[in-house]
Amino acid sequence: MVAISGAEITQPSILVLKEDENASLKCSQNDDHYYMSWYLQQPGKGLQLIYYSNGANQEYKGDIHTGYEAKRSSQE
Repeated sequence: MVAISGAEITQPSILVLKEDENASLKCSQNDDHYYMSWYLQQPGKGLQLIYYSNGANQEYKGDIHTGYEAKRSSQE
């Protein structure tokens, strides 16, 4: 869990998969924020934007979206 600007963000802290398995992560926040972003941080590198959203059912591709999919069905 992470707290940003008073919002509580809940997401899994770890996910273990077999090679070539697809992962699905559920992330939620409790403060009705419109904006949410999904980032990747590989070892030794900075944050890379995967997707961002400014509301329910509004997902936009970031710099490295290939191989990733984002769905935001509610303001959560």
